[in-house]
Amino acid sequence: MDTPVFFLAHDYSAENTGLPHGIHTLNYTQKSSEIALKLHDLAGFAWVDSGAKQATDNRFEFVTALPDETFASNRFNDPQAWITAAADALNQTENNGSGWGLLIGHLNYDTAATQHGIHRKNQRASVVGLYRWVVVIDHLARSARLIYDWDIEETTLNFLLETLNTPESRSAALMADDDTTFNLTTSFQAEISKNDYLNAIERIKNYILAGDCYQVNYAQRFSAEFTGDPWEAYLKLRSRFAGPYSAFLRLQPGEAVISMSPERFMTVADRKVTTQPIKGTSPRYPDPEQDQASATALQKSEKDIAENIMITDLLRNDLGRFCTPGTVHTTEICALKSYANVHHLVTTITGTLRDEVSLEAFLLQSSPGGSITGAPKRRAIEIIHELEPTPRNTYCGSVFMLSSDGFLNSSIAIRTLEVEGNQIHCWGGGGITIASDGDDEYQETLDKVQGLMRCLEEI
Repeated sequence: MDTPVFFLAHDYSAENTGLPHGIHTLNYTQKSSEIALKLHDLAGFAWVDSGAKQATDNRFEFVTALPDETFASNRFNDPQAWITAAADALNQTENNGSGWGLLIGHLNYDTAATQHGIHRKNQRASVVGLYRWVVVIDHLARSARLIYDWDIEETTLNFLLETLNTPESRSAALMADDDTTFNLTTSFQAEISKNDYLNAIERIKNYILAGDCYQVNYAQRFSAEFTGDPWEAYLKLRSRFAGPYSAFLRLQPGEAVISMSPERFMTVADRKVTTQPIKGTSPRYPDPEQDQASATALQKSEKDIAENIMITDLLRNDLGRFCTPGTVHTTEICALKSYANVHHLVTTITGTLRDEVSLEAFLLQSSPGGSITGAPKRRAIEIIHELEPTPRNTYCGSVFMLSSDGFLNSSIAIRTLEVEGNQIHCWGGGGITIASDGDDEYQETLDKVQGLMRCLEEI
């Protein structure tokens, strides 16, 4: 397993007063939801979640709220101005404060697509918060610590310590069906018909035959209405489908991001970059023999392997734009990774970021991720815009965290739901090549997200 998932190579295992921040030890619990529960109703709440169900799973989790400042992309002229403003505020904390802070937020697919000349109507803003404290849960060291900027207000610090040291927890009760206020008032409905989906697949294949592209990631959106708190929906989904890049963000009123993502986008630690595109999917089955057969078929699928290699080449090219020449390497290709509802083929690519490249510019300019656009990237983004009737918003964007001490990690926001008012949206998609069968691709979109939707419909 990756260790850690969303934060790498920084020593939070000791109360080192030489660090540019303060540390308070908290009571560790393997059930990190019990810590998150104490803070989830605070403004700007964010839980960067490893999906850990036991101490041997992914190592670190991060819980925070009450950002000093929130940056929404629709308040800026372009995405670069937005992310630069957030990074400048983070650097200001480093230069004028005690030297510690972090950004947590979501870079939406549609925000990133504007860099390629695509402007989608009705797209939501990307949002990032500047935080000066965070609870770090370390499942390997079996520790929990509140890390904070030395300049944090004393009243805020005392409130956090009092709240976090309160022994009472409602986690167990909240997970009980009869204690849940979240309910769907309508079932999830696809926003396009199957026939329209199949016609879009044929359109993509015609573009491939015409030489416009080699592969396009095509997705469909499902929507439902609900009452109650989406936080409870996150806990329900997490109990069954948590991925190593899960997250719950509530950065603006009336909005929330619920992500069960299994996919890393870009990690940077000590200027070392790692990306792990996923291409190739097959369903899981309760019967061990059937499940193994599904995994074996995926590993032997010429179509899925070809698709994975195609996107690997695209990601290698993306890294090559920002990394020192000769440092980009594919260290693992088409490795089988198994998750709660599907098997995937995952490739690992590494490189060394050039000194003059800022982390925030690297994140933005390498987005959207190649695994969820297609190849070549710009033409694939244009075709997605033509054929998908609704914005993707956070879906296929990134949930990311960037710290003032030089670490970046981001996910590809697949298996991700988005809350907007009383509506909740869920997307399923897949890579389309000339070898794609429309009915099989349609079923794959359902395999990926049907379990998520049914889980919420059964509450």
